[in-house]
Amino acid sequence: MNIIDDNEISDNEDLNDYADIPTDILEEIEYNRQINIILYYKNLLLKEPEFIGINNINSGFILEKINNLHNFKNINCNKLILTNQQYNLFKNMFDELQFSYDENSIIILANIIYNRLYI
Repeated sequence: MNIIDDNEISDNEDLNDYADIPTDILEEIEYNRQINIILYYKNLLLKEPEFIGINNINSGFILEKINNLHNFKNINCNKLILTNQQYNLFKNMFDELQFSYDENSIIILANIIYNRLYI
């Protein structure tokens, strides 16, 4: 009887194991990664007075809005002016999520969240 030591498994075999994972499982893993990133930044934003109730907003809702920011280019963004720290938190969140963005995208998302909290 041959016993294979775990250390004898090659890197190629490890990569092949991942290739066998169904697409829907990979999509769920990516979704969970994104939700965890949003949860992390929600906890940081919770310390900001304007976002004190952000835990009442579902992280899936925020992810959906990020994915559809192109639909909100005409939103009124005059209600909330971000501090530098708030802007950087949103910027860092977009970076970790690996989504492309511009200054306007950050302002739109912040105002969507703010409107959800207070309107």
